[in-house]
Amino acid sequence: MDITLHPRDTDTRPSIVTVGMFDGLHLGHRFLLSTLTDLASQRDLRPVALTFDRHPLELIDPLRAPAMLAPLHERLRIMASCGVIPGVIRFDETTRLLSANRFMQQLRTKLHAAVLLMGFNHRLGHDRLSTPDEYRRAAYSAGIEVMFAPGYPHHFGGAPISSTAIRAALAEGDTRLAAEMLGRPYTLEGTVVGGKQIGRTIGFPTANISVEPALMLIPAHGVYAARATIASGASYPAMVNIGVRPTVDLTESPTVSVEAHLIGYEGDLYGSRVAIAFVERMRSEMRFSSIDGLRARLQADASAASAILAAETYKEMP
Repeated sequence: MDITLHPRDTDTRPSIVTVGMFDGLHLGHRFLLSTLTDLASQRDLRPVALTFDRHPLELIDPLRAPAMLAPLHERLRIMASCGVIPGVIRFDETTRLLSANRFMQQLRTKLHAAVLLMGFNHRLGHDRLSTPDEYRRAAYSAGIEVMFAPGYPHHFGGAPISSTAIRAALAEGDTRLAAEMLGRPYTLEGTVVGGKQIGRTIGFPTANISVEPALMLIPAHGVYAARATIASGASYPAMVNIGVRPTVDLTESPTVSVEAHLIGYEGDLYGSRVAIAFVERMRSEMRFSSIDGLRARLQADASAASAILAAETYKEMP
């Protein structure tokens, strides 16, 4: 099993380790990482959190692999901001076939793991152990201790915070609910690529964003108020259209696009990277009977987006 710490750590103390996909690094994940750092401090251990380089289902059953909520580099950044030593496990056939006991042995050998902290709904290993006692026996024979973190106490709509719940909110366009569960606005990033430049001809130039990585979840079609951050670090209010542009793209099989109009920005963004932090879905995507009708609605959307963003008081967690 290949494990890489980011950055490579020179601390030789034994570690307390937790392992998970940590997709989105939502508030439930942060609670687990907070538990990890507390225990590490109490026991004078290194707090190490490991994520996978890809979702295991991408290898095991690609058709069932979920859309992702955060790229790997963003997961590592947030993990480090939580005070843990982040690391990546390469999920390949060797890793897939490890039993829970062999997985724990690898943690012991490669990270000097003294303790494995498991989340309340966590499963580990090809043999899919199911009870705490089974995991304790596997850990004992691997020479480490296993501990179980309590479940995250907060719920939304009667259901616990989870990556599945966040995906469901985004599929409905409810970016505010998703942000509450994530602890920050849901964000897509990618490279600006060439488009048909129709927006420029009607006074609303847009950045056509090729989202990276391709498996990132795209929220429901519609028009959103958002904040756009360009490569220089400057941030602009934006309105973002996700959809098939039914007024201007009359082809038989239009492709879904993510297009952002940066309010107040003047310049050329082609080839540069842009990050879009979604704040609120303003309306569904619509077909207009004329370009003039589209232009008038875009003017109203820009005003509405500016008002929403000016009133926004939501503070993103690190």
